[in-house]
Amino acid sequence: MTTRILVVGFDALDYELFSKFAFPEYSIIPLYSPVPMTGPAWSSIYTGLSVPNHGISEGWGRKKSSFYSRHKFLDDFLWSLRKLAGYAGLKPKLADHQTYSTSRDDFLWDVLSRNDIDCKLFNLPCTYPSRKLNGIHVAGFPARGKRNICYPSGIADHIPDDFCKKSDLIQHVSNPYRDGMGSYKPRLEELGFDRVMKIAREDSFELLECFMSLAECSFEMVQFSFVDRIGHVFGMEGEVQEKAYSLVNDILTYLSQKKNCENLLIVSDHGFQSGDRKSVV
Repeated sequence: MTTRILVVGFDALDYELFSKFAFPEYSIIPLYSPVPMTGPAWSSIYTGLSVPNHGISEGWGRKKSSFYSRHKFLDDFLWSLRKLAGYAGLKPKLADHQTYSTSRDDFLWDVLSRNDIDCKLFNLPCTYPSRKLNGIHVAGFPARGKRNICYPSGIADHIPDDFCKKSDLIQHVSNPYRDGMGSYKPRLEELGFDRVMKIAREDSFELLECFMSLAECSFEMVQFSFVDRIGHVFGMEGEVQEKAYSLVNDILTYLSQKKNCENLLIVSDHGFQSGDRKSVV
């Protein structure tokens, strides 16, 4: 089977830097991200909606009070009460801290699935827990345990036991459900840039092998977040810049050689130059 569209996402892939390091066959189109933050920006890409409409406004696409977001029924119930309060005029109707599990909006793959187009989603940020669709969904950061990562549940045997750890450098060194938002930064800094790049490369290619082992679909999306995580800790200049974008190119080369697809689209939620998020590719 030939994949008609393969979308490869890189968190914080800056279009100016990508233009500098990318292979010449890529056509690069700069876009503007009104909310250059992982959760809201990726959710806008997935839905085509602005943040006030899709309501995912937190950086990880999760509520800061993770107790509720770990319990889907309770989360759904409380979110329903919140919406009723908005309709009653007790609270503003503006969506606030919605999550993927509580969102009732159509995501791209929901629309495709309803039109009998099979989809494969792999390691997409802020799509945990996995949801039913026409195809395969392996949810990404912040992920927790194998039980809620996979749809259908039978593909769990193809997913590494340490998938959550490999899915994102943050989860490689910390637990986002237990630790603070910035706890990963000193831990990565302590490891040092060379070691972190080695981890990023090893994890990325293990994820790629897992992605390739799953059944092919007409529409596929796979995502990597190391550019953003490395940039936040080590900046995005000089050697860091060169090695991070070299890994981006190696991933794209691997997919181009191994994957039979008609169209390849590379997307990002925002850019990153040194400490500045400013562009989207």
